[in-house]
Amino acid sequence: MDRQENHDYLTTHGIRYEAVDNMAGLDLVEHPYPDCDAKG
Repeated sequence: MDRQENHDYLTTHGIRYEAVDNMAGLDLVEHPYPDCDAKG
């Protein structure tokens, strides 16, 4: 899937997300499960 297909899939299925462009951007996102890793 490309970026647009990912966006469309998540939006269509009502899945909440925050997109970041790099790993440093993850520090700015509030994680609902802080003890778990996020994967991009």
